[in-house]
Amino acid sequence: MKDRKFPIEVGQEVVLEPLGNYVRWYKGKISKGRITKIARKYFYVGISSTETVKIELETFNGYDQNNNAGWAIWPTEEAYNRAKDLDQKLEFIRNFFQHRYRAESVAPEVIDQVYELITKEDPNETQG
Repeated sequence: MKDRKFPIEVGQEVVLEPLGNYVRWYKGKISKGRITKIARKYFYVGISSTETVKIELETFNGYDQNNNAGWAIWPTEEAYNRAKDLDQKLEFIRNFFQHRYRAESVAPEVIDQVYELITKEDPNETQG
């Protein structure tokens, strides 16, 4: 997902995905929080009664109290799950075509179709 920004308002429930060291600290589990304040440069999400995450309005990057990046924000758990599902599928496709012997098992017509779909999506990505 290129742009994870979405409309926000105070009181809205959101999902936070731990990044970096937070993956280890939170055992990779997402947390639900509620937007508590929207300021000029940041908005704030309360995870618990004692923990608040600062999110930059311009980029939607999340920071802790020491300004260490550590959170990705999602509007819903469904949006998070959909993004993770797409990541897994893209990783599978990358790995599949990384090995030439596997790619050679795919019909040339199918490769042509995939190529056409990709180049229609972003014509700047074509080579040759």
